[in-house]
Amino acid sequence: QRDMERKAYDLGGGGMRAPVQRLTDFVNGKVSESESVPSSSYRLGVTSAACHDIYPQPLYNALVHAITHNFDKQMPGFLCDQALLHGVETRTSSPVRVLRDSTTLQASGVDNMFPSGEGAGFAGGIVSAAVDGLLVANAIKTKYVAHDDSPLFNDVEKFQLVLITDHWSKVNNIQAVTSEHKHKTKIEPENDPAVGHIAPEMYVV
Repeated sequence: QRDMERKAYDLGGGGMRAPVQRLTDFVNGKVSESESVPSSSYRLGVTSAACHDIYPQPLYNALVHAITHNFDKQMPGFLCDQALLHGVETRTSSPVRVLRDSTTLQASGVDNMFPSGEGAGFAGGIVSAAVDGLLVANAIKTKYVAHDDSPLFNDVEKFQLVLITDHWSKVNNIQAVTSEHKHKTKIEPENDPAVGHIAPEMYVV
């Protein structure tokens, strides 16, 4: 992964410019002519480059096969000169995991802390992170809502819930639990102006 990211950075020419290649040229293994490259919305700029050289040969072959034998057959027109590849996207999940109880989903040894999602090491993508957020929401409801008709969080002043997640949308999953008490404070992570949020976000509810 690091090797591919380093190659992509070098091919982009530095300055966080992204290497790009027309999809048809990627499949044919040739660099796109600069004047033929479609416009891109990537705000830091793009550089026409040999994106096909970024990947190990077996991975490149697999991508070409998927593009030509699967995507373009299922979605005719997918493979065209106007399709522009930006390199390289490599998925990175958290290298560490915040330990939590398998039943209560609270952090081991820390009450009221519910590690959740990709940033805390419990998911590997958008869908699995959203599912984990729902599991945590149910765990919170189980702990703090004794009965369906009982008031939520009888003693709000003594209650503080910390969620570690990688996106605000997962906190929205617990709105059904905390709808009567809007005590949500976002703790902003450090931002990289080039790529946006890259650190897990924490919220105190």
